[in-house]
Amino acid sequence: DFGAPGLSSSTALTDRPYLTFAVDPAGVCQLELELNGTVVVSEAFGVGDARSVTEVLNHGNLLESANKLIARSVSGAIFTISDVKVGYKVNI
Repeated sequence: DFGAPGLSSSTALTDRPYLTFAVDPAGVCQLELELNGTVVVSEAFGVGDARSVTEVLNHGNLLESANKLIARSVSGAIFTISDVKVGYKVNI
């Protein structure tokens, strides 16, 4: 679980939060990332070097507190996820 203290209440498209991560697949895999019960990433990866992914989230996907992020392999193949970061605008 993690929080996003001060998360902006703006609904402007330019103020959407984003998720970035690196993935290193050990084989061909179908990866899903679920944030607070919503699948926010569903992507297939082939064998190769690690790559970084940035996903712009919809308003409401990220909460100010008690966020839960789950990564799963839909295909059963193995992968490594690292460098997970969430960016968001803060209410001032």
